[in-house]
Amino acid sequence: MGLLTTVNNISYEMQEQKKQKEAERIQKEKEKRKKQELQFYKKELEKHLLFEFSQYFDIAGTSYIYEFYDKERKQKILNDFFDTIKIEKKDILQFYHVPYKKELEQHFFDNYNKILKKAYKEQEQQEQYNLITEAEILKEQQEKEFEAKQKEEKLTKIIIAICLIPLAFVFFPLIFVIAVLLGAVKKQ
Repeated sequence: MGLLTTVNNISYEMQEQKKQKEAERIQKEKEKRKKQELQFYKKELEKHLLFEFSQYFDIAGTSYIYEFYDKERKQKILNDFFDTIKIEKKDILQFYHVPYKKELEQHFFDNYNKILKKAYKEQEQQEQYNLITEAEILKEQQEKEFEAKQKEEKLTKIIIAICLIPLAFVFFPLIFVIAVLLGAVKKQ
């Protein structure tokens, strides 16, 4: 009888250990899932910030950067992001919950200036590229216009030469005859 009780106790302890290990595994999976969700939300927050900055930089250029230093503007951008990730909780009243709000706020304020500088630098490079390409395009257009003017001038010279040669053949003898006649009239 004592042996049976010992075996039952050992069996019971093994089952408890299995339950404990299973509970620990489930807890680790939950923590891992929460960590992955938080990372996902952080990445989404960064994408949201980059999109917001890029959108206004595309419209107004890099001179718009000063608008992003305003505290109210920062809070508005953060609240806009929170509005996109709200989760509806169904209780007695309808209630919306922002997951990982504190962590996301901390991440937002820690990385806001870094992301703003990154977007600003990208926009600045884009503006420099646009200036360079516009200058190249303008230079090419000026070269084409210059070449077109040169061709037009050459064509005009050729047309004048073509027109003058027959006229010279017609008018040269006529002028010669008139000159001879005038010379003869003067001598008489």
